[in-house]
This record gives sequence, C-alpha cells and structure tokens, in this order.
Amino acid sequence: MKKSFRVLNCFVSFILVLSILTNCVSILGQDIISTSDDISDSNLGVFVFKESQKKIQVKVAYKKTTAKRTVANKTETRAKVSLQIQATKQSKPLTQNPSTTLKSLPNPSIKPPKPDQTSTQIQTEASVAYVENAESSLKRKEFDKAVELYRKAVQFDSKNNVAKIGLSDSLILLANQVFESGNAESSRIIYEESIKIISTNATSYAGLGEVYDALEDDTNTPKIASELKNKSIFNYEKALELNPSLSGLFAPLGVLYVEKGEIAKAETILAKATLANPKNAEVQFLLGLVRYKQNLNQEALNSLKKAVKLDPKLSNAHYYLGEVYDRLNRDKEASLAYKQALKINPNFVEAWFDLAVSHYNRGRYLDSITAYKETVRLKNDYLEARVNLADVLRQSNKYEEAISEYRIATVLIERDKETTDSEKSKVFSKYGFCLGKVKQWNSALENLNKAIEYEADDVDYTNLGWAYYNAAVANNQDNKPEEAKQNFKLGRKALEAATKLNPNSIGGLLNLGVILVGNGEIQSGIETLKKADELKKDWDVVKFQLGIVYEQTKDWKNAADQFKRVTEINKDNIYAYYRWGIAENSRNNRIKAQEIIKQMKLMKSANAKALANQLETIVLEKDSANPKIKSEDKPIVVNPIISKLIS
Repeated sequence: MKKSFRVLNCFVSFILVLSILTNCVSILGQDIISTSDDISDSNLGVFVFKESQKKIQVKVAYKKTTAKRTVANKTETRAKVSLQIQATKQSKPLTQNPSTTLKSLPNPSIKPPKPDQTSTQIQTEASVAYVENAESSLKRKEFDKAVELYRKAVQFDSKNNVAKIGLSDSLILLANQVFESGNAESSRIIYEESIKIISTNATSYAGLGEVYDALEDDTNTPKIASELKNKSIFNYEKALELNPSLSGLFAPLGVLYVEKGEIAKAETILAKATLANPKNAEVQFLLGLVRYKQNLNQEALNSLKKAVKLDPKLSNAHYYLGEVYDRLNRDKEASLAYKQALKINPNFVEAWFDLAVSHYNRGRYLDSITAYKETVRLKNDYLEARVNLADVLRQSNKYEEAISEYRIATVLIERDKETTDSEKSKVFSKYGFCLGKVKQWNSALENLNKAIEYEADDVDYTNLGWAYYNAAVANNQDNKPEEAKQNFKLGRKALEAATKLNPNSIGGLLNLGVILVGNGEIQSGIETLKKADELKKDWDVVKFQLGIVYEQTKDWKNAADQFKRVTEINKDNIYAYYRWGIAENSRNNRIKAQEIIKQMKLMKSANAKALANQLETIVLEKDSANPKIKSEDKPIVVNPIISKLIS
C-alpha cells in the first residue's frame, strides 16, 4: 500500500490543477462543485449539492400570514367594544328597595348572619346594600373588591338580577385589568366565571376572544395554536351573535380568518368592517392583506397605502407594502417599505427575515447576511433563518462563520419534529462541506456520515467518498500512513456504494475515477472517468480530469484532445488553453502550441497573458520535443474560481 500512496502523492501534485476549472454544473436540480480553491490549499474531486445553489429562498409571508395585531390594536378594540356595549346596554333594573343601603343595616361592619338563619326580608335588604356598596367600589375602580361585594349580594339573594349582572360585569372589568397586566391565563378563568353567571354577556365572549388570541401568540406548538385560534373565533362570533352592533370585533375576527387561510370568510367580515368604519387603518390593512393573498397586487397596494396614511405607525402595513413591491420587482420601494416597518418596530422578526430573503434573491449577499444576523439575534432558535444565514455565508466563502451557523442549525434541526429527514440530511451535508473547506476532515466525516443516517442516497455517498479521500491525502501529507490507508479504503467503498446505488451518478463516477488513478489503477480510473463523460458530454470538469490523467501517462494526443474540448465548452478557461499548449508542444506540434499562445495573448485576462508568456518560454526551450512539466509550470494564479456556484 505504501507504493500506492507514493502514486497517490504523485497524483496529488497534478490533481491540484483541478483548480483551473472555471465553473460547476447543475444536473437535475443538483449542483456539482469542483472544490479546489487554489494551488496551495486544494480539496480533490467534486462535491454534490442536492439542490441548485441559486434556488431562491422563500419569504415568511409566502408561507404564512403575518397579520398579528399589535398591543395598541387590541387595546383600541377593547376600548371601542366597551363604548359600543355601554351605548347598547339597557338600563339596569331598579333594586327591590332603592332606599335601603348598607348604612341602614344595624351594624354594617359586622358580617351579616348566614342566609338560612335570617328572614327573607333581611336577606333581600342585605343583598341590596352589598350591591350599592359594590357600585361605589366600581366607581373607584376597585374591581376585585366590587367582585367580592357582588358575590355576597348574590349569596344573600340569588334572585337579585342586579347583583348577578353587576357581578358578571365587575368580573369582566377585573379580567380586563388582569389581562392587560400580562396574565392571560388568569383572565381567562375570570371571563369564564362571568359567562357562568350571565351566559348572554357579549362582553365576556369578546374578552375571551382576545385572551385566546394572546395565548396563541405565546405557543410554539402548531396543534395547540390552531385550537386556540378556533376558540378565539368561536368567542368573537358568539359575542357578535349576542350583540351584532359590536363592529369593533370585525377586525380581530377578520385577522383570524386571514391567518387560517379562509379568505372568503375574511372578506365577508371585512366588508362589514369597512361599512362600519371606512377610515379604520387596521381594516384597510386587513383588506390589503386579503388582496395580497389573492395576488391582486394593485388592489393590495391601494388598501395598504390607505392604511399607512391613516396610521403611519402601522408596521404590519409597511411590511406588506414591502412584500407587494417585492413581488412586483419594485426593489427600491420594497426596501424602503421594509426599512420603514423596522424603523417603527426594530424587533419585527418577520420583516428582518423577508428583507434578508429579498437581498439574497437579488444577489446582495452582504446585505442579506446583515439582515439574517438581526433575525437570529431577535429569535435565537429560528431554524430556517439559521440555515439560510449559513447558506449565504457558505456561498460568500465565509466558511468559518458558516460552520458556526450550521452547528447551531444542526442542534435545532434534530429537535424539530416538522423537518423531514431529507431536509436534515441536506443541512448536515452542507455543514460537512464547509468543514472540509477548512480541512477539518474528521468533523466533516462525522457530519457527512450523519447526513447518510437521514438519507442514504448516491449523492451522500459521493460526498462521503470526497471527504474520505481528502482526509486520506491530508493523513499522507502528515506522515500518517495507517490513517491514510484506512480513509482511502473507506472513500473507495463509499464511492463504489454511490455508483452501485446510481450507475449514472456523474459526481460519484468522477470521484471514483480520481481515487482509482490515485491508487495507481490508471486504466480503471480512465474507464470510470469516461463513463462520467458519456453521461454528460458538455461537462468540462470531467474532460479536464481526463486530460490530466492522459498528461501524467504521457498520452499527449488524448491529453490535447481533452483540453481542446474543454476550451470549446468554456472559451474563457485559460488553464485549459495552457495545458492544451503543453500537450501540443510535448507531441512536437509546436505550430499548434504557438497558435494557442497567440489566442491566449488576445484574451482580456491578465492571468491569460501571464500564462501565455510562461507557455511561450517552455515552447522556445531547446529540448522541446518532450519537456518535463516542472513544478513552476503550474498555473501561477493562486485564486482560480473553481468553486463559483454557477448553475
């Protein structure tokens, strides 16, 4: 095996010229990436991504509706509903004895006797007295005290309807107070008690609608969120059934129907809301949102513009203006709208996310990275934002930063029950790729093996083979022959598994060809590379690889043919011209070599001219019949663009 690795070392010296390729290819939605960066720091072979690197990222708004009402919206609704209830409320019936007050009792400071030990008359009078004292507490906004006094009034006279109504209403006021303090669950219990006392109290149902809406905001469990949304809808509708004049409930009910995707019901509710109050900013926003969901972009713009005119601080309306402008490719206006939403609400996670997506899809990677970093700062466990940020960093060649984001994403994704195994596999695979780019091969192998645990297909085995082979090369360079031997075997095994699962796996065949040649199995390697070439005849990566193998075996005619074909596919591949010229000169075809030099000198690239001069020096040497390819003959450019993600 030592002999094999001497061959491998020799092969490493020429496989580095894989870095002279100028692109990658997209095959059936996959991207196959030749992963060399430069001559001094190269990985060997190709890595396959399961989806195109140019696949657009998807916005929050395209997947779910962000129509949540703000605290201000909810406070305004409660105030409006309260006024409407007061306006429609019938006058309270008179107490049985309006002249009787608590002060008329013998000793108001002493707890009255138990009902079963007193006469009916005393019970009635005590009940009335407690009602009047409760009303005084209500005026002082001592709601908890009022509730206690009304309870005693009902205790002394269960037929005192004034006491029952007062108790129900004071419970609502207390529930409102508790709800606004941030304790939604406690307020729910109080609202429900109010309903038990007076089952037709519309205000209680309206309050419960708000409570369930708030509880939904606080849950991350989709099933529970759906149940809470349905409860909220039920209570709003019950309130409207009991009191149809409560037009203030149309907006929150419309929001819930929009979020459920029941657009027809939302339209019906919002039509009523518009008739009730055409100048309500929230209603106009919701109308715009409905039109957006229906792809009626101009109508959506009209309503959303009305909304921000009526209420310039309505951040949701600005956000959706950005969505509509983005959909219409009005990029400048979209960016301004998103930024306005974020100016109003700097913690608007969805706006940061969608701004990041907008930047990414237009190729503004640095701006996208900035917006994604804000997104994950605000929501640390936002899985999709973490993955997207890692992807943008990777595509910007910021591998160390990408590794940090993928590390967090893999922790989150294994906890996430909604992510498919296929999606998990992709994330671990990309994580492994980045680790390989910084030569952390053990960690790369760990994650690529993890990708296979979730989805063991030919692509994953191709990438695993890529990592094992590069790990073997690194082991050999570090003088660790036993580790190199083991990784080499595992790499070959993985690549054979890839081509067994899919005989037409182009990436798998190329990598297997590379590893066979590296092991000294030259003819088998050539045949394997030819299979890859047959599958995709316009792929310059494999043709270049074949040219390199022929060059090393001094088959100059075939080497020249392969490099020539590369230049026909990619006229800007200056490195293919260079190797073609070497091959022609080596087969004593100096005239053709001189023609190639002239072609290179006509190219705009400074690198092309430098390589042309280097080639010319070789051709003009005295002993030009069969020159050895010296180490200095390697391309002198140290930053080729092999890893650009070109679909």
